[in-house]
Amino acid sequence: MSDQREITIDISMYPLREEYIAPIDRFIELVNGDSALKVVTTPTSTIVQGPTLVAMAAVQSALLQCYDEFGRAVFVVKYIPDYRALD
Repeated sequence: MSDQREITIDISMYPLREEYIAPIDRFIELVNGDSALKVVTTPTSTIVQGPTLVAMAAVQSALLQCYDEFGRAVFVVKYIPDYRALD
């Protein structure tokens, strides 16, 4: 597999706590930290597009950091290889 392949990741986060806005905002902030990625937030999900290895690493890192900061959450994720939803 070429590390130049693109992926689109559509991810929704559902924190398991009453105050759910801060963890979602933090997740979006963390995923936006890599300039190699295109990130668009909609009312129901965040769409991350970019090189597969970079996008997967960014989502994984954001998920783990939010888990450390806020505790558990449910993530619903769609991975769409070789698709550029944001172009």
